[in-house]
Amino acid sequence: LEQRGRALGLIGATFGMAFIIGPLVASLLLVVASWQWLFLLNIPVALVIIAIGARALPATRSMVSHPPFDLGGLLVVVTLLTSLALGITRTLDDVVGLSLWPWFLLISAACVPLLIWVERQKQRPIIPLQVFATRRCGWPTRWLWGLALVWAASCSLARWLWPPLALRLRRPDLCCFHW
Repeated sequence: LEQRGRALGLIGATFGMAFIIGPLVASLLLVVASWQWLFLLNIPVALVIIAIGARALPATRSMVSHPPFDLGGLLVVVTLLTSLALGITRTLDDVVGLSLWPWFLLISAACVPLLIWVERQKQRPIIPLQVFATRRCGWPTRWLWGLALVWAASCSLARWLWPPLALRLRRPDLCCFHW
């Protein structure tokens, strides 16, 4: 119990020092170099922390055998989220010059039943589907799906059913109203 308190105290002290020193170092780095160095600075810091941790932390072996990692679920989740982000932001459309966003949204929609199927096959899935069956998670999920459907329907109505309104939109494909 005493070692747990020491460990939590060390974590708290580390966060406190990072809160004080971090903005000062970042400000100095922005004055001296460009903002990209803020991200590049994390690489050597992470390598030093990994090296110190490998030496200082004891090697422990678990006596309990765990089921294999759900690599299939991970790949489906990454595909779903990447295609959804590319479909919504249309970033790749501007780069390539083609209209790829509907295909990305179709891929992300196809990944949902695939993810459910893959996660049902695993002993320890990345996304446990039982969570969505609870009362605590059930109604917010249904509410968010309803909100997404209302948003999609309102964008469709504004664009296709009310052409005078669609002409007033700056980018009607994004459903951003600029009056």
